[in-house]
Amino acid sequence: MSAQLHVACVIATIGRPVHLDTLLRSLADQTQPPTQVIVVDQSHTTDTATVIDTYRDRLPLRRITSDRGLSLGRNTGLAALDPDYDIVAFPDDDVRLAPDALANAAAAFATG
Repeated sequence: MSAQLHVACVIATIGRPVHLDTLLRSLADQTQPPTQVIVVDQSHTTDTATVIDTYRDRLPLRRITSDRGLSLGRNTGLAALDPDYDIVAFPDDDVRLAPDALANAAAAFATG
């Protein structure tokens, strides 16, 4: 059996703390947890930081900031990742992932 692939997540968000909370909860409940989660905060409030703080004990989270723009946020987050990953996921901040989403993605890449 081969080693499990490491999945990192980069999330660009702007002013949607309720949605971000739902996404982070679904990441915390994954059967294969992410090895890194970078949240790129493009808002100018403390709401995103407050949500992130509630998941720090369950996820390997890091919050960074960038100017506005989805591509800019994703590229900024990608540049901030530690090199310990095999796959990078870019979930939108308004989704809820199925509990086996990251495991299924890793398995698809491992066998593909």
